[in-house]
Amino acid sequence: MKKILLSFLIFTTFGLQACPNPPEHPKPKDTILSGECPEKPEKLSAKNVQQVELKSQITKESGIVSQTKSIGYAFDAQKGQKLTYKTNESVCVWVYTPDNELLNNAVLPKAGKYTIQISAPKGSTTVELAMGLDVSDSSNNTDNSSDSNSSNLNPNSNSSPSSPITQDEAVNVVKNWQQTKRRLFASPFDRNLGSEILTGKAYGINVSNSDSSMNWLQKYNAYYTYGLQQVDSIKNFIASGNQATIEVVTTEERTLCKNSRIDREKTVSDTSRVLYNLQFEQGKWKISAYDTLEQIQKFPNPRPSC
Repeated sequence: MKKILLSFLIFTTFGLQACPNPPEHPKPKDTILSGECPEKPEKLSAKNVQQVELKSQITKESGIVSQTKSIGYAFDAQKGQKLTYKTNESVCVWVYTPDNELLNNAVLPKAGKYTIQISAPKGSTTVELAMGLDVSDSSNNTDNSSDSNSSNLNPNSNSSPSSPITQDEAVNVVKNWQQTKRRLFASPFDRNLGSEILTGKAYGINVSNSDSSMNWLQKYNAYYTYGLQQVDSIKNFIASGNQATIEVVTTEERTLCKNSRIDREKTVSDTSRVLYNLQFEQGKWKISAYDTLEQIQKFPNPRPSC
């Protein structure tokens, strides 16, 4: 068996192997050495798998991974196509065939749905994955090759800021997101406002995907109202170039209103530890992904309002 550690912006094809069907047999955590990829990855939850369309132009996706949490990208391909990808972090990667077997060749053996699974060898990190099928050499070597992709990226999305983002500025991005929810998840359901603060996966799950939060609310004649929203504390902050991560504890009171009536099950006050991935795009910092690491407390919203 091989274990794989992908290094910063190194283009790779495969050489990826692990035991067949690893999602059903995760490796015990106490046998994994720090900094190494496990021989068997953690089980990949279906809710963490995103469907993408791969073409000959590079597609970019980003997400948050850890040693115990994987993300996945599923794509349809034809027999004989060649899969190529690169990543901006040291992460563990497995690629599965339509038969749930580990892929050990860059050339895809059959038609069907393939899945790329990514986790971190230690700790938690944000990762950006660039991938494509039958990618030309010119696309491999061009930063602006992902004009068409499912991440709401564009040729200018990776432009560099004039100075690194500060911790206070990162906190303000999170606070801005909290306030944006008030107009994003209620009338006027402002999609343009969503694109001002969100990009990548975060934009997809909240705004653009067919099953996004916004589309679900509009479909079921529902909306959210909010009471207290605050950042309670800062646990960690890392900035590098046009990307940053910030881990914070937040508290939010929200009410789900369906047909103008309070949905008690979804009307809560919760305090959570959340990791945000920030991306500098189109001259501003946006949230590209986020992950709730811990729900510290949750109870019924004491001040529901529709």
